[in-house]
Amino acid sequence: MHLKKLLIYCFIPLLIGGIIYIGFRTESLLMFKWFKYIGIIDFIKLYRNLVNKIDLPEFLIFSFPNGLWTFSFLMFINITATNYIRKILLSFVIFITIGFEMFQGIKLIPGTFCFIDTLTNIFFIILSSKIYNKMRWQNETI
Repeated sequence: MHLKKLLIYCFIPLLIGGIIYIGFRTESLLMFKWFKYIGIIDFIKLYRNLVNKIDLPEFLIFSFPNGLWTFSFLMFINITATNYIRKILLSFVIFITIGFEMFQGIKLIPGTFCFIDTLTNIFFIILSSKIYNKMRWQNETI
């Protein structure tokens, strides 16, 4: 069933990444302006005050959520797209995911290149491919 797979492989990783981002990233990010605009900033501040006592490694705050989002997007494509479109979209997402880091490294786009981000994204790209191939091998309906 698509809905169960979408929940497990797409929604839950997005939720985990979002929870980490909201709890531990700087309030100067654009999403905090959105939270204020939609009227939930007080709830967000309460959540941040509860989790600010937790000392997470930088990897979990900065690289892991990005990897989860990459994984979620790739799995969404794998689960929902037809074969030809799936290949095009997967190639595009992989190029953008790795390309952005590389382009930051050579100063073509603003940002800071991070080797750990690149490795994390590569790990989640491989993981999504392995999971999808296992689903196909087991003849599950995708």
